[in-house]
Amino acid sequence: MYMITLLGAASMAMASPVYQDTITLQIPTSHQQAREYRLVCNKENLEVGEIHMAASKLETKSDSCKVGKSGSRFMEHGGVKVTGWPFETDDTSSPCKAVGAAVHKIADECQGKGGSAQVGDNLNLIVHVSSNWV
Repeated sequence: MYMITLLGAASMAMASPVYQDTITLQIPTSHQQAREYRLVCNKENLEVGEIHMAASKLETKSDSCKVGKSGSRFMEHGGVKVTGWPFETDDTSSPCKAVGAAVHKIADECQGKGGSAQVGDNLNLIVHVSSNWV
């Protein structure tokens, strides 16, 4: 597993939320690990409504949300920043609607704590919700 150091608390995602205090985004080193990676929530203090609004704005975009090797900034709404990171590739993309759905899931499961999640079936794209650009 390799780690990307973040400016704020971060995490990964999938099933039941697990909370952590780390300030790193942990990215599994294989697709098998990614499939088994559980939802991990941050311990930030974000507005749930702002997270959902950022997600809704992403869902209305008709284009793809593309992410490069060093990550991409997808959306900012209020105190919420949504970024994307590639996994096992230099770049990838998913429909912004799928990215928005992943952000809604983070809001629903983690409330205002922020967190990270894989985007739908795209094992190569991780979306992160935080108060910082990471």
